[in-house]
Amino acid sequence: MFQGTIPQAARQILSEVAQGWRTDTAAIACSGNLTIERTLHEHQRFTLHSCDVSIYSCALGAYFARQPFRLSLKSTHVQEWHWLQPYLASQSDALATLMLLSNLQQGITSAGQIANNAYYRRLWAGYRQQWDDLHARTVKRIEEAPLRLASFHAGDAVDWLPTLPADTAVLSFPPFFAKGYAVMWAKLEVLFDWDAPAYQEIFEARRQQFLRDLMARDCWLIGTSYPIDDYAPYLRGRCQTTNRGVPLYLYASTGTARVVVPHQMTAPLPYQTIAPGDNIAAPLRLVQLTAPQFRALRSRYLNPTIKPADAALALGVFAGDKLIGAFAMNKSFQQPGAAADTLYLLSDFAVAPTDYPRLSKLILHAALSHEAKIYAERTAGRRVRHLFTTAFTNNPVSMKYRGLFELHSRKETPADPDHKFMLNYIALAGQWSLDEALSRWQKKHGAKHD
Repeated sequence: MFQGTIPQAARQILSEVAQGWRTDTAAIACSGNLTIERTLHEHQRFTLHSCDVSIYSCALGAYFARQPFRLSLKSTHVQEWHWLQPYLASQSDALATLMLLSNLQQGITSAGQIANNAYYRRLWAGYRQQWDDLHARTVKRIEEAPLRLASFHAGDAVDWLPTLPADTAVLSFPPFFAKGYAVMWAKLEVLFDWDAPAYQEIFEARRQQFLRDLMARDCWLIGTSYPIDDYAPYLRGRCQTTNRGVPLYLYASTGTARVVVPHQMTAPLPYQTIAPGDNIAAPLRLVQLTAPQFRALRSRYLNPTIKPADAALALGVFAGDKLIGAFAMNKSFQQPGAAADTLYLLSDFAVAPTDYPRLSKLILHAALSHEAKIYAERTAGRRVRHLFTTAFTNNPVSMKYRGLFELHSRKETPADPDHKFMLNYIALAGQWSLDEALSRWQKKHGAKHD
């Protein structure tokens, strides 16, 4: 129901720290989606006060504090969005509408219109058909939620903090990125009128003042996306639950230190892999892999300097009865300049060692096949016409993708100690059958080592 959240491991550390505090009043600055409030509410002893500035957070906070919240369609958008008017009738109606729209922001343009492409038109048509039911269920969940706030302050957290009683415990996960509030809910701000509070971005000088005021209290906790060397004695937890996830550093007045690192479930594969001395044999075919099977393969064969991410679709590539490699795709994809019919090729790799120096080219040929396109469209639930991928390398071009994918963009990565460039490539999906893919590869790249 709530958009975004703090990882469970961080919530557990937070809960353990708060359990030892000798106060029954807690204030949450930059409350976001009320994750901290919901965690503390489970203790059933804290009187909770919250503060934030975004349209989403203020709507949540006002509802659970039983305070009024004004929300209406902007006059410039009434014509296109008039059908939403009945779903703003009560405060819980309005909150449910914001929650549903927050999941659909990618289908709304910066001008507040439904994105003009086939995928988003179908997406919105489907939501319109189900809106009554979705909205009613969301309202029910909101109204049944047990959370209660003693107060909610729509305003600047830095200015709010000094107004709190001295014995109030203060917790905060301040914004990690510049203009985070403005960007995250920009599409909702375009559509709706509301009583938006004035605030200043928490840049470095104000951030330091905020931290000093917070740490002057007897009971406090703060979460950041980066380590603060000066506060090392107060480090109570470091959480990174996925390899690509943002690490969280938790500093607090009390508690013991804990570290939570990524852990991935793997599973053995009941397949033989190609080995030195083996020949590539027809037919070329694809077999869908489970997530644990793909993780096991990836851990063994993917470049260890590239951080992996979980895939929506993982396919093993077989030549005859031997596994020769794998590739994986993700459903969600947003890249400037890329169309909505594009799917992200998350990773691709060949097994090793073998007698074929360009075996990785065969994996890419398979990924661009008709058969792979069918798998991709079933997974995405929409037409897929292009595959987009990223190569991290020390060279200005990737020889693996060259000739099969077109270079979309090149970016130097001075902050990456392992790679000089991030290269984005794009290619047309479904260019040939698997039989044709094998034939093409054998003619151009199928030579063995000398």
